[in-house]
Amino acid sequence: LYYDIPYINKIITENGWYRTRVLILNPRECYTYHKDPTPRMHIPVNTYEGCMFILDDEVIKMEEEGTVYWIETTYPHLALNGSREKRIHIVGCV
Repeated sequence: LYYDIPYINKIITENGWYRTRVLILNPRECYTYHKDPTPRMHIPVNTYEGCMFILDDEVIKMEEEGTVYWIETTYPHLALNGSREKRIHIVGCV
């Protein structure tokens, strides 16, 4: 299913992504506050009002589905889904 998606494959290749995956955050859930060893790039697939990313105490809203967001995830951060729908992002390490 995920192997023949030209737009996503182009972004992965152009940006040298590795360990690329689809992350699903269920309604009313939150990832723990943590740091990653490398920055990440996010492409929101499904996102809604109430979904946010908190990076080093700054709220970042990735509201444009299909847009690539470069995030410095080596700083403390978390993601939360305050909506009633699943939040889905494609995320790649850079």
